[in-house]
Amino acid sequence: PKTVNHLFLCKLMLFQQSVFMDFQLMIVHQITNFGSIRTRLNRIKVNDERIGTQSSLSRAGLLFV
Repeated sequence: PKTVNHLFLCKLMLFQQSVFMDFQLMIVHQITNFGSIRTRLNRIKVNDERIGTQSSLSRAGLLFV
């Protein structure tokens, strides 16, 4: 029984590590995405200053959907 338990624990640890790696990659991806979203939002703001704030807000809402 001991060896089975040990194997199970090893598998569990490996699984946890892989999930953690995926999670880290996801976080990095989100951060880089957030940067691009911010630059896009700034561009939209500049474009819409003549039209008014309302349209820039609605377009920003569309970006996050």
